[in-house]
Amino acid sequence: MASQQDLQDLLRLITARKVPMMTAMSQVKALQAVNLRSIQQIADALPDVVEGALGDSKTARSVQSACKSHLKRPSNKRAGDAPTNRPDRKRPKIDPGASSSIESKQQSIESEQQSTGLEDALALPVITDEQGIEGVSIYTNRAPVMLAFAIELLRFTMPEQPLSSRLSLAQAVVSVNSRFKAASLGLNDSIPEGASWGEGQPKVTVMGRSITVLKRGDYHARSVHQVAVPTAIATVNARLTMNTPSQMSVDKSITGSSRWTTSTQVTLKSSTNSARPFAPARSSHATTPKSTTNDLETADAIFRSRKTSLLACGIVALGMGVYVSTMLTSCWLSSGCQGPEPATDAFPPGQIAVFTEESARRFDEYLDGSEWMMGITSLRQKLAAEASGHVLEVAIGTGRNLPFYNWNHVVQQPESAPMDDQKKGITTPAPILSFTGVDISKEMLTVALDKVSEAVPDLKGVAPSIETQQLTQDGCSVFSYLSDRLRLFRSDVHNFVPAPIQGKAETAKYDTVVQTFGLCSVRDPETVVRTLASMVKPNTGKIILVEHGRGSWGIVNGLLDRSAPAHFQKYGCWWNRDIAEIVHHAAESTPGLEVVKIERPYLTQLGTTLWIELRVKNTC
Repeated sequence: MASQQDLQDLLRLITARKVPMMTAMSQVKALQAVNLRSIQQIADALPDVVEGALGDSKTARSVQSACKSHLKRPSNKRAGDAPTNRPDRKRPKIDPGASSSIESKQQSIESEQQSTGLEDALALPVITDEQGIEGVSIYTNRAPVMLAFAIELLRFTMPEQPLSSRLSLAQAVVSVNSRFKAASLGLNDSIPEGASWGEGQPKVTVMGRSITVLKRGDYHARSVHQVAVPTAIATVNARLTMNTPSQMSVDKSITGSSRWTTSTQVTLKSSTNSARPFAPARSSHATTPKSTTNDLETADAIFRSRKTSLLACGIVALGMGVYVSTMLTSCWLSSGCQGPEPATDAFPPGQIAVFTEESARRFDEYLDGSEWMMGITSLRQKLAAEASGHVLEVAIGTGRNLPFYNWNHVVQQPESAPMDDQKKGITTPAPILSFTGVDISKEMLTVALDKVSEAVPDLKGVAPSIETQQLTQDGCSVFSYLSDRLRLFRSDVHNFVPAPIQGKAETAKYDTVVQTFGLCSVRDPETVVRTLASMVKPNTGKIILVEHGRGSWGIVNGLLDRSAPAHFQKYGCWWNRDIAEIVHHAAESTPGLEVVKIERPYLTQLGTTLWIELRVKNTC
């Protein structure tokens, strides 16, 4: 029979080769089956015997080589007179009559170790070098080692407490600190945040055992995931080597205030298996810790637990601050421009005194970043998704809405495209059958024509057919594609708005009329609204406007009024017009025109951006 020490040495040797414990145990059993029960026996055995036991030549050579290497170490060599565990050695006979006395002695020894003996067995070697203790850090994921260290630490810090109390707290310390690394402890799922343990003592479950946790009065919680025992480590580092256990037990200044009590209402938000500040009775000499340190530690714990959300809120707040400050600064600087205030009809609508094609391109590129940051790009996408049937866009500008329209049915034959979807069983929103864009600026339309070839399928590199119609005094330029299903007109909306492409009688008007940021740039915005109403189909048609103007805040409107003349001279836009009031006045003076919706979609715009929907009812 092999001794227990031989079995442990053999298991330790095999597992040191990164072999799982279950595999190592099976290999030991296989070796025991052929009477190879110790490292010495395996090293002296024939290779064929070891290979026959393990069933694998590579594993057998590895195990036998490890055993031989282990025996070559000087510390592992046996003395000449040391006994061996070879099976041919005769073991001394034991008197059967003496077995009863041995068992009684063993029982007495075990009974003594139930209290102090158990604690002494787990004790760590006492180091008397204080500097050595302070300079050493122990990192381990072995729960038993941590448990032994915690029990040894508590034996010095609170010797007046019974072993059961110190063991409970030590197990709680190990369970909390090992929550993320030692999953094999068998911890139960944590209690939902905000749930209460109720009155009495909190409990934790370690390895299937429910353990009651006591609370020490002079400990304070450091954070949600830390417990109070590390606080005692600083005290022990300074006193452990200076005093013996007996001296420390006499020192009432350390242990006199070590009060253990049960918790009242404890929640996971304030404590997670950790000691909490205990308010002692007035007769006690214990003092309550200062709140300054606790407040700083609590704030630090809150930041660590909510780091992502706090950083996200900070970034959003920073972005809003930069945007608002930039807008207000722009308004303030614009208001400082000196010069006479221009009349509302100083320049043609939508134009400024000096404007070139290069200026239009720079203006369009400048709007890319600012409109995305302010959410205008998403409003353009929403507006394009609402368009259907025969579509008219007034004040098309540089064509910033063109990339968001669905051009599939415009490119295909209008009769065949819906039929193809019906054959495939596809249910799609009402398609765009034709598109007509109008703007007064030749420079803006030049940029828009470039975007048509990029946004519309099959039109890249295709030149439009150009025609000049004398429909007004100044004439009207027409750029058309796809048999006039896509047209761009250079025209003043006050003088002329083209009708839809020729067709049946019900197509004499448009199904959808849209406009983005146009009422701020025309001479008479109410007249333009009435003109749009005359171009949409009654009952079924819709008008959608995205505009900017006066906001919801008096201070913002004051800044807009102050800087409006300078802004108009630079951009040809009166950004302080009351768009909502203009639309309501136009609806009151136009038969059948109704305001369906007026929204101010973005709080960051301070109410200056408006989404407006109108419709016309048949008054006949």
